[in-house]
Amino acid sequence: MPIPFPEFTEPTPLTDGGSWTAEYESYDPRTDSAYYCVSLCVPKATALAEAAEGETGLELWARVHCSGVPEPEFLFKQVRDVAESGTSNTEYRGSRWSGRLQRRRSREPQEDPWEPPDVW
Repeated sequence: MPIPFPEFTEPTPLTDGGSWTAEYESYDPRTDSAYYCVSLCVPKATALAEAAEGETGLELWARVHCSGVPEPEFLFKQVRDVAESGTSNTEYRGSRWSGRLQRRRSREPQEDPWEPPDVW
């Protein structure tokens, strides 16, 4: 069965002339919540851009409460509301095991922290 949480990869217009996309991050069965990472592309002159700067650059996080299998239209509307507000509606910032964080880490230079012991 495919994951019932779509990603919104096509840029969707904001009322201020910017746009947003969202990537499904994870689902918490304890709270029936889906989490999305929302990327904003907004003109620098808007108040929304200034509000988003208080977050992590132009990246917001959306928590969508959904019981059962959610309709894609419902998910879209909930995530769109977060994008329009310019403020995350959750403190969640991604799982350390998520594919998103792993992709981000793979772009960063990595050093091998392991060193052999002095005595063998």
